[in-house]
Amino acid sequence: MEQEVLHLLTNLQSSDEAPRRNAEATIQSLYGHEGFPIALTNIAVEQSLTLAYRTQALLLLKNWVLSCWSPALDDWKGPQAPENVKQQVRDRIFPLVTNDERKIRTTSAYVMSKIASSDFPEEWPTLLPDLLQLITNGSNNEAHGALRVLSDIVEDSFSDEQFFAVAKQLVQVLYDTASNVSRPYNLRAIAVAVFRSCLEILEMVKSDYEHDVKTFLSDALAAWVPFFVKVLEMQLLQADEQTFQGLVTLKIQIIRTLMKIRFEFAPLLSNYMLLLFQSTWNELNQIKDRYVQQFIENDTEGRLVDVDHLPYSLDLFILEELDFVQLCLKTKSIKDAVMSPQAGPSIEELIYATICLAQITVEDEGLWDIDQNIFLCEETSATANYSPRTACGDLILKLADWLPEATAATLWGYTQGIFQSAGRKLQESVLYVWDQVLTEWSESDVKLDDNIASGLVQFIATAIQSNNSGDLFLRARGYLVAGTLSKATPNVVGAHANSFLEQTIQAATQDSEGVVQISCLKVLQKYCETPELQDFTTNYQKNIISAVASFLTNNPQGEPEDSQDVLAVLTEMLRAAIGLRHSIIIEPESRVVDLLFTIAGLGEGNLYLAGLISDVFEEFCEELCTEFVPLCEKVLPPITAALDRGVQDKDTPMTSFAANLLSLLVQNGAEPLPNGFVATTVPRLARLLLTSTECELLQAGCEALKHTVHNDPKQVLEWRDENGKSGLEIILVIIDRLLGPTTTDNMALEVGGLAAEVVETLADHLGPFLPELLRAVALRLSIATTTPMIQSLILVFARLTIRQAKDVVDFLAGINVGDQNGLQSVLTKWVANSEYFAGYREIRQNVIALSRLYALDDPRLRAIIVQGDLIVGKSNRIITRSQTKNNPPQYTQIPIPLKIIKLLIKEFAPINDNSAIQQGLSHGGGSVADSDDEWEDELEDLGFAGSKKELLALGDDSVRQSKIRDDETNGFLLQFFKEVYLDNIGNFSEILAALTEEERYQLSLLGGQTA
Repeated sequence: MEQEVLHLLTNLQSSDEAPRRNAEATIQSLYGHEGFPIALTNIAVEQSLTLAYRTQALLLLKNWVLSCWSPALDDWKGPQAPENVKQQVRDRIFPLVTNDERKIRTTSAYVMSKIASSDFPEEWPTLLPDLLQLITNGSNNEAHGALRVLSDIVEDSFSDEQFFAVAKQLVQVLYDTASNVSRPYNLRAIAVAVFRSCLEILEMVKSDYEHDVKTFLSDALAAWVPFFVKVLEMQLLQADEQTFQGLVTLKIQIIRTLMKIRFEFAPLLSNYMLLLFQSTWNELNQIKDRYVQQFIENDTEGRLVDVDHLPYSLDLFILEELDFVQLCLKTKSIKDAVMSPQAGPSIEELIYATICLAQITVEDEGLWDIDQNIFLCEETSATANYSPRTACGDLILKLADWLPEATAATLWGYTQGIFQSAGRKLQESVLYVWDQVLTEWSESDVKLDDNIASGLVQFIATAIQSNNSGDLFLRARGYLVAGTLSKATPNVVGAHANSFLEQTIQAATQDSEGVVQISCLKVLQKYCETPELQDFTTNYQKNIISAVASFLTNNPQGEPEDSQDVLAVLTEMLRAAIGLRHSIIIEPESRVVDLLFTIAGLGEGNLYLAGLISDVFEEFCEELCTEFVPLCEKVLPPITAALDRGVQDKDTPMTSFAANLLSLLVQNGAEPLPNGFVATTVPRLARLLLTSTECELLQAGCEALKHTVHNDPKQVLEWRDENGKSGLEIILVIIDRLLGPTTTDNMALEVGGLAAEVVETLADHLGPFLPELLRAVALRLSIATTTPMIQSLILVFARLTIRQAKDVVDFLAGINVGDQNGLQSVLTKWVANSEYFAGYREIRQNVIALSRLYALDDPRLRAIIVQGDLIVGKSNRIITRSQTKNNPPQYTQIPIPLKIIKLLIKEFAPINDNSAIQQGLSHGGGSVADSDDEWEDELEDLGFAGSKKELLALGDDSVRQSKIRDDETNGFLLQFFKEVYLDNIGNFSEILAALTEEERYQLSLLGGQTA
C-alpha cells in the first residue's frame, strides 16, 4: 500500500492535469481502505523520503481524519474508520508530534488535535498525561509539539469537569515551562498562551463555581504574576536581535494574558496593577525611540507573526503596551500614581509618548499617498488595521476624559515646542492628537480654554501653508483640525473659521495632492453641521457642491469596492451641504441630483453606498414635499434613464437603486400626483417587474407602484398603454406574476403590500378580478415560508377584515386552497405567525383585524383547531438537539377564538399616558359600553384576586406602569377587552377560564391603566 500511495503522491505533484486529477480521484476511493491511513503515517515517519512527500502524506492524513474519523467532526463524510485502524493511527501519530522537522511537527499536531477533539478522554485517556510528561521532560522539539496539541485540546476538547480534574496539574506544568529560562522564548510564550486559554474556561464557569474559581486562580496568580513582572522588567534595549525577538514574543503573550485577567477577574489582579503598570510604562517609555527609528524614520517590516501564530515584531509589542496602559488608567491607584510623579509616570510623560508614537509610519505614508480609501479608513477608524497611532488616539481620549484641563494644558505646551523645533511628522502627530481630543469635546460639554483655542489657530495656519516636499499629510491634518476646532469652539475661533472655510474649499479643488483634497472635502461636513457657522457656510453652499463635482472629475475612482470610503465621504458631505438649504435641489442650474447619481454609478453594486444616497434622497424629498412638481422635474429624468438602462441591460444594480429612489419619491409625493407621472413611471416599472428576477428591484418596484396607487388611483385608472390596457390591468398582471409559484418569497416580498393597496383603494373597480386576486393571495400564502412574506400576504386579508370581516370569512369559507378549505388554510397560517409581525402600523392593523374576527362569534371560526401553548414536561434535564429531533415539542390544540385572545394579550402593553389612551380609544373604531357597573365577579372566582377592581379602575391611578410600546394599539385593546367582557362577546367568560395564569394576570393589568 505504501508504494501505491507514494505513486499517487508523485502524481499529485505532477504539472499535468490528467495524472493529478486521476490521483485525486483514486485517493478519494481509498478512504474506505483500512491500510490507507496506516500507509500515510508510515510515509510520514520514513526519514529517507523527502520532506515534501512526508508533509504531503500528513496533509492527506488530515483530510482523511476530517472525513472518516468521527461524525462529531464538522467535515465528516464517511465511511467511518474501524476502531483498530484508529488505534494504530493514534499510536503512530504521537511520535510525529515530537519530530525534529517543524513542518512535520506542526502538521502532525493539527491532525492529533482533530483526533483528540473526538476521542479525548474516552477513547484516548492517556493523551493528556503523555502530553504533560513530554512538556515537562521532553526536548524542546518534543515540548513544542506537545504544547501545540495541548493548546487545541484546551480550546476545543475540555468539558468543565475534565478541566477541573486536571486544572491544578495542568496550570503548574504550564507555569514551570513558561518560567523555565532554559526553554526557548517561543516555547515559553506558547505556554503562556495556553494558560490564557485556561482562563477562558474559567471565565465561562465562574458564575456557577465562583468560590472555587476564585480560590484556584488566586493561588495560581500568586506564582504567575511575579513571573510576569520579572519578564516585563527584563531590558530589551541591551538584548541582541535574537533575544530581542524572543523577549518581545513572550512579553506580548504576557500582556495579553494580563489584559484577559483584568477584564474577567479584575479583583484578583488589583493588588498587582500598580507594579504591572510601572513595569509596562517603563518599557514603553524606553523602547519608543527604537520604534520611531524603525517605523517612523525607516521602513521596517511590521506586523510579523511566526509559524506558531505568535506575533513578535516591535510595532505589535508597542500596540499591546499602549492598550495595557490605557486599561490601567481605569484603576484608582494608577490614577493616583500619575498625579504623583514620584510613584509613576506624569501626565506630561504619557502625553509626550502618545505624540511620539502617533506619528505616521513610512509604510502608511506610502499606502495613503497612493490610495485615499486606506487613508480615510484609518482616519475614521473604520479599519481592522488597529495600529499604534490608533491606540494613541484612544489613550489621549482616556486622559482627556479623566483630566481635561491638564491634558489640554500639557498638549498645548508640547504643541508650541514641536512647532518651534521639530519636524513635519511630529507636527502632524501633535495636530492628530488635538484632532482626536477636539472631536470628542465637540460632542460633549467639555470646553477648550479660549487662549489655547486662539493659540492653536496660528499653528493650524502654519500647517495649512506648508508646501515643502513631503508636507502633504501635515497640510491635510491642518485642514482637518481647522474644521474640528471651528466646530468645537466656533465663538472663539470666530472670523478665523470663515477664513479656514474659504481656504478649505479652495484646497479641495486646487491642492496638488489627492489626500489633501479628500481631507478638505471630509472636513467641510463639520462646517456645514455646526449651527454657529451655518449662516456663513450657506453662502458657500454652491462652492462646496462644485468642489465635489471637481474632485470626481479630476480624481478617477477605481473599482466600486475599492473606492467605497471616498465615495461615502463625498455623499456624507453632500448630505450636509444640501441640509444648509434644501431648495438648491430644484434650482434650475443645480447639479446635485446628477452628482448623487454619478456617485451611485461609480459605486454601483455597493449596498452601503446606495443606502447612504437613498437616505440623502429621502431627506430632501421629505423637505421638498410642497415643491413636488419641480422636484419631479429634477429627479425623474435620471431615474427613468436608469430604469430604461435596466430594460436594455437586464437588471443592473443601478436599476434597483433607481426603483428604490422612485419609491421614496412617490412615498413623499403629492396627492394627486402631477399629470403624466403614471405615464412616465408605470410602463417602465411594468417592463421590469414582468421580466426581472432581482429581489431588490422587484421589491422596490412593488413599493413604488403601491405608493402610486395610494397617491393617485384616478390617474392609474385613466392611463392606458399602447395596447389600451389600463394602469389597473397592468398592475393586476404584475401581481399575478409575483404571486405565482415561480417566484421566491424574497422576490415577491412586497407584492402583498401592493395587492392590499389595490384591494383597499380600487376595490370598486376590480369587479370579477377581486375574488381571483384574493384566491391567488390565499394560494401563495399556503406555500409561503418566510415570516416577512407571510406577513405581507396576511395583511391583504387583515386590511379587508377591518372593514368587511364577515365578507372575508364568507369568501374564504367558499374556496379551497389545495386540499384545505380556504378559511382554515388562511386563518391557521395567520394565527401561527401573528406574534412575529413587525412594524407598528402593521401590528395595529393585525390587532384590529383579529378583534373583528373574534367579534363575529362565527361558529366556522370556533370549528377551526390550531396550535396553542407548548406542553412543558416536568423533567429538568437539558434537552439536546438530537433528543429534540426525536421527540418534537408538543402543543395544546385550541379553537381560533381562544388563540386570537391569546395573541391579543401578547400584543398588550401597559400604558401610563392618559392622553395616549384617549387617542387610542378615539381611533379604535366601534363602540364601548356606556356603563361598567354590570361587570361580574367571576374573575375573582377564577383565582384572579383583585382583578375586577383593577379592570373596573380605568379612571383610577395605579402603581402598575410599564414601558410604552404602541399607545394607539394599546388604547384599542383596552376598549376591546372591556367590551368583550361587558357583553360576554364570543362567550368570553369561558375563554377567560381557558387562559393561563400568566395571561389572566396580563389582563389584570388593564385595570391599572388610566383613561
